[in-house]
Amino acid sequence: MNSSHSFTEENQEDEELRCSGCSYFFSSLTKPYLLPCNHNLCLLCIENLMKLNKTFCPICKTPFHKKYWAGSLKCFKNVRDLTILAMLFGMMLLMKMINLPSGFGALGLGFTYLFFAIIAMIYGPVAGLVIGAFSDVLGYFIFPQGGQAFFIGYTLDAMTAGFVYGIFFYKTKLTFNKCLYARLFVNLVTNVIFGSLWWGIINNFTFDAYLTYVTVISLPKNLIYLLPQTILLFIVLKAMTRPLSAFGLIDMRVREHVTLF
Repeated sequence: MNSSHSFTEENQEDEELRCSGCSYFFSSLTKPYLLPCNHNLCLLCIENLMKLNKTFCPICKTPFHKKYWAGSLKCFKNVRDLTILAMLFGMMLLMKMINLPSGFGALGLGFTYLFFAIIAMIYGPVAGLVIGAFSDVLGYFIFPQGGQAFFIGYTLDAMTAGFVYGIFFYKTKLTFNKCLYARLFVNLVTNVIFGSLWWGIINNFTFDAYLTYVTVISLPKNLIYLLPQTILLFIVLKAMTRPLSAFGLIDMRVREHVTLF
């Protein structure tokens, strides 16, 4: 037991003597700099980040580090975060009342995704998954759609969309490209492929009828509105970075580095 405990302590000490970025041992030339996230980076790694105009810790800002997911789970353990999350969720549900005609059959245009993206930008992909599930289930009972039966597939779509928004907007630089890629995935994969599939299952479509629905209604609608939805999403998220950073809900550096690309 003592040898195991000693080995663990040696590993921890070894990690503290190494740069979290390049894994080299610190020296007088590469002394450690402690970031707000408690990662130690050497001077060379800091200089490289500045040259690349990177403003976030290269370790914990990515989905490949445990602190990324721990940060996304933190909102469910804090009363302040839960209160803010509940308020945003309430606004998101209210936005379900707005459903404009799209010109493509029964498919409408909504603005729920704007609040969805704001929640995901603040609290990450885990919160996006949870909020997606709650919004679809509660939305079905609060705003029933002509007696249509509840279908779990649409809940999975909402959860996927929230997760995708979190991956693209949480702890990262906000760009128009990211807004475009996020909406591209949601529109084409979540809405066109899976959304059409669920609609076909509910209405007992044949495979030919499913393809017709996709090519005539679902795909054209999602392609035509892709760019306007992306532009609106970028404008809203960019505008929200100032108040969100002022209240400490997102990193101040997000507001200072909003770009197109």
